[in-house]
Amino acid sequence: AFDWMHVCRAQIFESIEQCINGASSVHKDAEAGQMALFDMTETTSAAVESAILQEWPKDKRLDEEKFLTGAYFTGNPLDSMRGIIDSPKYLPIGTLPDLTAEEIRGAKDMAGMLRAVNIKVSKSGQKFAIITVEDFTGSTEALLWGDSYTKAAEQEDLLTAGNFVQFRGRISEDEKTGGKKVSANGLEQIGSGTKRRGGKSKHYEITLNTARHNAGDLELIKKVLQKYPGKTPVHITFRNSLGNRASIELGSRFCVAPSPRLDEELSLYS
Repeated sequence: AFDWMHVCRAQIFESIEQCINGASSVHKDAEAGQMALFDMTETTSAAVESAILQEWPKDKRLDEEKFLTGAYFTGNPLDSMRGIIDSPKYLPIGTLPDLTAEEIRGAKDMAGMLRAVNIKVSKSGQKFAIITVEDFTGSTEALLWGDSYTKAAEQEDLLTAGNFVQFRGRISEDEKTGGKKVSANGLEQIGSGTKRRGGKSKHYEITLNTARHNAGDLELIKKVLQKYPGKTPVHITFRNSLGNRASIELGSRFCVAPSPRLDEELSLYS
């Protein structure tokens, strides 16, 4: 709700308690007849300035949006894999409830991000997993059992929330709920995970949201990029409130040398 202030959410969040205390102090002074014209401004400014300056990582911002509102507003954790997960070869998860008995015959290729992994043990002592997979259309739980689980568990860090995966899904009717249940086979990772910065990416990514950012942000980004000249191309992705997006690659004079310091200065735009 405070994105219009162009102050990173991490900074505002860390300042909440100080702002509340400052406001309480102002009201007490007002009741006592001691309120000056600029008291409130000085109190809140001090609170904000003392807070941290680096923005939360994109994944944390999106997780908080989803947790509090049930929806994403400034992006999607799957954005970096949109071209793959949106491929017609994969069955959209959101269509599962509407599939007919005829349509669920045979295995279907499915893909998405592991939202959660719950490893359990059966009464016979055999390990298995219930995974929650999310794509752009919805999410579903899938059962990893027997050899499917064993092979997945043998792959280092595969069963980790945040990984992008694909699998062959066998879909059946769930007699208890009336919905669909999925068994996953041949689970494997696709892409290189969710990190866009600090890894081996061929370009440096910046994201701007039309509801949060304006020409002033572009001018700031320009100045920061010019402080870190290098050979890595810079891509800027623009998003609007409807989820529409467009990306451009900046000219060679804006190529950068990625570094933690550069990430910190551009943390508002990750």
